[in-house]
Amino acid sequence: MVCILCLTACSKQDEWLDKKKNLSDIVPTKISDFQALLDNQDIYNFHYPAIANLCVDNYYVTDDQWAGATQLERNAYIWKKDILEGGSDPDWDFEYEKVVVANIVLEGGQKIRPKSSQKQAWERIMGSAYFLRAFAFFNLAQLYAPSFDEATANAQLGIPLRLSSDFNIKVGRTSLKQTYQQVLDDLAQALTYLSDTPLYQTRPSKTAVYALLARVYLTMKDYEKVADYAERVLDSHSFLYDFNDFNPGASVSFPAFPNHQEVIFYARSTSFAFLSGSKVTTDTLLYKSYAESDWRKSLFYADKGVSGIHFKGSYAGSSFAIFAGLANNEVYLMAAEAYARLGNIEKAAFYLNTLLAHRYDDGWLPATYTDKQVLIDAILEERRKELPFTGNLRWIDLRRLANDEYAGLTLKRLLNGQVYELPAGDPRYVLQIPEKELNLNPMEQNAR
Repeated sequence: MVCILCLTACSKQDEWLDKKKNLSDIVPTKISDFQALLDNQDIYNFHYPAIANLCVDNYYVTDDQWAGATQLERNAYIWKKDILEGGSDPDWDFEYEKVVVANIVLEGGQKIRPKSSQKQAWERIMGSAYFLRAFAFFNLAQLYAPSFDEATANAQLGIPLRLSSDFNIKVGRTSLKQTYQQVLDDLAQALTYLSDTPLYQTRPSKTAVYALLARVYLTMKDYEKVADYAERVLDSHSFLYDFNDFNPGASVSFPAFPNHQEVIFYARSTSFAFLSGSKVTTDTLLYKSYAESDWRKSLFYADKGVSGIHFKGSYAGSSFAIFAGLANNEVYLMAAEAYARLGNIEKAAFYLNTLLAHRYDDGWLPATYTDKQVLIDAILEERRKELPFTGNLRWIDLRRLANDEYAGLTLKRLLNGQVYELPAGDPRYVLQIPEKELNLNPMEQNAR
């Protein structure tokens, strides 16, 4: 329950949080109390997983930058087996903090019998809590459990599914199948409560549930459901910015919430120095993959000469923050990939070309495709170019496609004259569970 102590910092919280001086006094009972917990942006919008982003192939650092970084950043950069070295893991801590607070809301909300005038507010807190718990469980599964394979999911270990706020209850690891089923069950519950659009972009909505369901099913390779839920999103929220309208010379290319119209649910990752816009140097091959007529080349990146190519295109609306939420650009690409894998080349090309028509200069002409695999490869290339530092999406793609398009792909780092490698499907694509968790709640550690 220690996590509750930090809640008093949130400006949106009601007076009852400001008046409570110790943990024993904090007993939320009203709908407004629970909404205050869920409106804590520090928990539910500002600290999403980032360690996996340290491990991907979209950037590099110099020898001196690596030497001056934290132990966690140095170890993650070279894919060391023991990344944590007995230290804390912010991704594990923050995601389970989300889970615990969501459980407090769900348990308290179930005790409330709302009046007719309160029903909408009550449904909002219940739906939000289910969505936010599902999002946390899903993010944890992308880090601390293997990539989903229907054939082996029952036999593989997932994550601890903490469904109670009682810390005295020890929770072991479930199967990977159970982990994903819990995510899907929570999102199904969220759909029964949430409205189509949120009051704020920092709150979930039914559209956000559809977008997250599409992402979950993409990792599960259930492409019919991906297409279904992606289309549900775009039926109600299809907006795309025309990048011709933005200023490539701006230090921050895109607006912050609540004015970013492509954003469905706003969230950003925990900050690391390696991933700050002023330090991260974009991978040379990634930068060169953008055509000169592609506005993303100048809107996503700033050429700083000898100091390298720096990323500035985050949808977080800040030069130091990495967007980790849900937005329409990802949804278009999920729809395109799903239809391509289902063999509907015409529909897949439509969604891909619709996105790209908003990214290139006015003289751009859409591509035509006749070969399914050529189209899939093009979509995957655009996923990397459109979403290079969005959440952990590159990490998720490297994991889910390790036996498919990315089979044989080995990531490499050159540091102090030594080459470090991470082959596709390597056990290090599953992060270690923190030692402090194992000491308090014994469970099987991941092999690395």
